Amino acid sequence: MLLRRADRFRIYTDATQEELFRRTIGCCRLVYNLCLDQKILERERSRPRQLTAFDQMKASLKEEFDFLYEAPNHPLQQATTICTRPSPTFFERRAGFPTFRRKGQNGSFRYPDPKQIKLEKWAIRILVLT
Repeated sequence: MLLRRADRFRIYTDATQEELFRRTIGCCRLVYNLCLDQKILERERSRPRQLTAFDQMKASLKEEFDFLYEAPNHPLQQATTICTRPSPTFFERRAGFPTFRRKGQNGSFRYPDPKQIKLEKWAIRILVLT
């Protein structure tokens, strides 16, 4: 039997770490909203094409928005993946089409690579690779 376990921690950060987290959340929100907007525009075309996460990651947003270079790559790629992943609840007609993310509402980001998170006895270290 497969047993899954999740732990939730409260992280106490200093001012510089908190600023980095806020910037990363803002950049992930921007990338998600731009990808969702691109999906909506593509849906309304006369000949829509299927956009994949790779197609949207390939379109370099960092050239348009210079401040995206300050955020780590993995959370930005994860925001693109979340946006392009179809929701089963939408196709089962139990939920509506995805909505844009707003500032101050459930701001979060994910590090999908477990090698970037190190658990120590009294600390959680996140390796930030930009």
